[in-house]
Amino acid sequence: MMSARDDDFDAGSKVSRGDLESLLNRFADASDIFLKQDTYPVAKVFGRNRLVMNRRLQQNEMRQLLTAAYKDNVNGYDMVMGKARSLDFVYEGLDGQRFRVAVARDMQSETAGPSATFRRIKPEPWTLAEADAPEDLVYVSRTQRSGLILVTGPTGSGKSATLSSLLRDHVERPDSSCILRTIEDPVEFVYGRVAAPTAVIDQMQVGSSVESFSDGIRAHLRMAPTHMLVGEVRDAETAQAAIWAAQSGHLVYATMHPNTIPELFDYWSKFFPQAMRAVMIYNLATTLKYVVCQHLVPTVDGKRVAVRECLDFTRLGSAGSVAQEIASNSERVFQLMREKVNLYGRPMRQSALELIERGRVRQEDVITYLMTG
Repeated sequence: MMSARDDDFDAGSKVSRGDLESLLNRFADASDIFLKQDTYPVAKVFGRNRLVMNRRLQQNEMRQLLTAAYKDNVNGYDMVMGKARSLDFVYEGLDGQRFRVAVARDMQSETAGPSATFRRIKPEPWTLAEADAPEDLVYVSRTQRSGLILVTGPTGSGKSATLSSLLRDHVERPDSSCILRTIEDPVEFVYGRVAAPTAVIDQMQVGSSVESFSDGIRAHLRMAPTHMLVGEVRDAETAQAAIWAAQSGHLVYATMHPNTIPELFDYWSKFFPQAMRAVMIYNLATTLKYVVCQHLVPTVDGKRVAVRECLDFTRLGSAGSVAQEIASNSERVFQLMREKVNLYGRPMRQSALELIERGRVRQEDVITYLMTG
């Protein structure tokens, strides 16, 4: 493994795109690279922080690195010049590697400048084996024709990777009849790289193709999809549009940020005014087919593995009766869903214990990461 260097470029010299590439590729196994002026560049390698350079980035260097990354992004100049608060886009390197880039400006300080996180994107969607997708999740994904499949968890927990493996399973079959429409911010995995000739794929990016996730869902519904990917359910409009799509005969895949399945319904309900919450909880419960919540923890060999909590809603009986039970117990929905997971699903602790018993992870690492996740 390579170590930090201080000779990527001379302090004060003009910084090129090649210098940016050198920083991004210092550690081939890095999942994220963090850049900010007046700080040391850092890479996260299998969950551990590693120095990329042995000196701090200067202000002019940070500006030039971001300018090189923005390339043709129309909003890039505004960020460099301090006119924009945040920006998300995909950077494709000279060698074809792709990075999801999140840039944010510290609005508390006029001199702090923007900071950037470059998250490495796998060139192709993950396979089911690579993502270690749960067998019952794969079964639901293959057999259901409508409804909602959710993958939840904190940022950086591999949610997109898990969903990409399920969608790849549909589009790469030799006789695939999948019509996949995605709405993402930004577009991550390119499904056309692995799709069969008979699969139809269209990927929209929020901010360029459409104004919002909800607009993208409505636009895609006019394009006869069989499967839809919603990059993130983050507001009431997107939540309602996703439910509408799932209830109108489409299988919808989406991500959210609750850390456990019992937290899901409370998290969802808070998108809406108090008067609407019971109805929206009911709509979610009638639409859900499967929920998996996951966290990534370090393995004993220095890599990372997903610890998952799962619940197959198709095993709970009539969707209407389950939804009625959940909606009528809104005051104790957290406890009710914990009971459902324990009885019919796979609790997080069970997944963690199995990994500990197999010697893949250390108990202290599981406790640390799940408590802070």
